[in-house]
Amino acid sequence: VDYYRTYVSLLRELGVPTKDVRSDGTYYGEGDRIDGTYDAESWRILVKALTTVGLGRLWRMRRVLGSIGTEEERDGTGRTFGDWLRENFDLDIPPSEPNEGTENGSARAADGNGHANGHAPTDGNNDGKDKAKAQKAAAVDLPALTLASNDPLLHILTGSLCWMLSCSYSDLITYPSDIVLPYLAGLNMSSLGLFQEKSCVRVYPTVRALERALLYGVEVLECGVRISDLDAKKSKTIGGIDYDAVVVATEACSVRNVLRDPPNVFERVKYRDVEVTVHTDPTVMPRSRKDWRCWNLEQRVESSEPQFNVWLNAFYCVRSQKDGGDDGSGGADFFQTSDQFRTPDPSKVLSRSHFRRVVHTLETRDLVEEIRALSGRDGIYYCGSYSVYGMGLLEEALKSG
Repeated sequence: VDYYRTYVSLLRELGVPTKDVRSDGTYYGEGDRIDGTYDAESWRILVKALTTVGLGRLWRMRRVLGSIGTEEERDGTGRTFGDWLRENFDLDIPPSEPNEGTENGSARAADGNGHANGHAPTDGNNDGKDKAKAQKAAAVDLPALTLASNDPLLHILTGSLCWMLSCSYSDLITYPSDIVLPYLAGLNMSSLGLFQEKSCVRVYPTVRALERALLYGVEVLECGVRISDLDAKKSKTIGGIDYDAVVVATEACSVRNVLRDPPNVFERVKYRDVEVTVHTDPTVMPRSRKDWRCWNLEQRVESSEPQFNVWLNAFYCVRSQKDGGDDGSGGADFFQTSDQFRTPDPSKVLSRSHFRRVVHTLETRDLVEEIRALSGRDGIYYCGSYSVYGMGLLEEALKSG
């Protein structure tokens, strides 16, 4: 996928060391309607699919996922991902309306314990119609719908996309389909993602190696966007220093903290607050240790989003005492949990961090065009993942600049 190709190319250009690490995943849940733990790389999920939906339905899903690589299927302008799910899998998801999901301001934090950033996200200028749309999307219990369809692969697919987008189920079904489907096409889903060797590249030993490379020793770094046509008559003075151009490399919601009177288009970009906890509490993981993987996704009926747990030992290739190793920190297991409905033991929490992730809607295409038209005006440029029509990944923030 272009996102990762751009990122890896940058690392190579900077001479930043990398390492291939595990990126295998397990999917699990508890309750009357979520049964068992399934590893996407094992035979168990395939057997479950065959026994619940049968070979015909399984073949249909393979055909549907394989077809998203075609230009006709990916070009779904004006259609949401919820529309695509309803049309292809007969899920009871309400049809989208023009400008579906265009609530202004930040999306509400969904950790069940208030607001992730310690303050209530603003509702902007939403009127009753906008709130009704949001309530309609929130009323869709996507885990229950996918389970009712008796299709575990579809259940896993929707949960995985929520994890990748750092979004809720209601956000997922209002995402533009022509953002999500090209991403899925790049994952080569014709084999349903089964029995593929899972690995990814990460900065080694930590992302600080990349930070150091960017902060020190980089004289020229070209990312494909040239700043030109500067207006020398309109100087930009920061801290007493005049600049020919200013690049505002912040999130859209922070542009107002940099510019005195920013255009209101940046206030219309939707965000979601996410809390991430690093801890040593294994109760967030599957009950059996043999089911632990690098990525561990738990889904529940009547929940607003899945819970995502990273087994950091697997990601950083550090064995705990139970696996026969000790990295010098006591040989403990370490986990990173986001969107938690299973709260880690407070005595085992090492740190908590708060992030904001852009959430795209059917309004995004117009917003991106407005921002592009503004970029360069008076020598001020804007970059960030919010300004690219895509999945909102850090790799897209890189491409934007």
